[in-house]
Amino acid sequence: MHKTFQNIVNENLVYYLKSIESEVLLLWGKLDDTTPLKDGYKMNNLIKDSALIIFPKGNHFSYLQYPYLTNQIIQEFIKEQKK
Repeated sequence: MHKTFQNIVNENLVYYLKSIESEVLLLWGKLDDTTPLKDGYKMNNLIKDSALIIFPKGNHFSYLQYPYLTNQIIQEFIKEQKK
């Protein structure tokens, strides 16, 4: 099971990013050492309609560190999509 999980996590899916056609909100912690911020920038550049929000003091679990701010950001993103 552990090996299967490693294979899934390590699979390179970058080539799929350009084919995403819906709006995407990327929430990233600047201090994320599991999935570095450079990956967030890369995803943001490859996904046509994406927004990258960076939590300056956030880590890999920035959405848990800042739940109220995360909620506000998601609500605003959804409102913008309805316009």
